[in-house]
Formats: sequence, C-alpha cells, structure tokens
Amino acid sequence: MIEEFRLLKKEGYRSVSVIDDNFMWGEERILEICEGIKDLKIQWGCLARADHITERVVRSMAQAGCQYIDLGAESFDQAVLDYIHKDLKAEKIYKAIGEIVARAEVKAQKARRLEESGSDEAALAIERSQLQF
Repeated sequence: MIEEFRLLKKEGYRSVSVIDDNFMWGEERILEICEGIKDLKIQWGCLARADHITERVVRSMAQAGCQYIDLGAESFDQAVLDYIHKDLKAEKIYKAIGEIVARAEVKAQKARRLEESGSDEAALAIERSQLQF
C-alpha cells in the first residue's frame, strides 16, 4: 500500500480515495501505512467501520494527510442496526464521529444504504438532526 501511494505521488497525484472495505482492518497495519506515507504530503481519505476507529489510528491518519473517513454506518438507530445484522453499536458510531474523528480534525462522512436500512421517515428525520458533525 505504501508503494502504491509513492507511485501515485510520483505520477503527480495530489489526492487519493482508498475504496477498500478492509483498509482499516488491523491497527498496527494502518499505523505502519500512515508512517510510510506521511512524508509524501498527499491528501487522502478512506472507508471505515466505526468500530475500527481509535484515537491513536485517527491521529496517525491525520498526520499522514487523511482528509476524510467515510464511515459505513447505515443508521444511528440501534434497532435498525440490529435488524440488518450490522454487528455494530450505535454508541460506537457516535464516539467515532463525535469524539475521535472530530478531535483529529478529519472530516467524517456517514455512508448509508437507505434501501437496506429499514428506516422510516421519522427515523430519518431524527438521524438528520443528529448528523451535526
């Protein structure tokens, strides 16, 4: 992964979006990648699950040029998360966005698949009001 970033920088790219569901798996791996690319001064962002976000990782990502993390969290409603078998607690999403990512000054985006979420309009209105990150 580090070598790919170096090649992109050499080719003149200034920013990269890492679209890989497994990019954030393994804290030591992502820390190693961040250490290897931080001197490239390339802006980048990635996909991540909220339960893979730690303060240590996000701080390292920010220092390595990360501009955004696209969180795969279909809902803030625990009932919806349970219904779609997301195996994720809503509190983890709030913590990832509100405490960890915001402090590191990395933009958090929330990816959702409405057709799978089971959310009704009332639940969506509540979620929109909570998306103040």
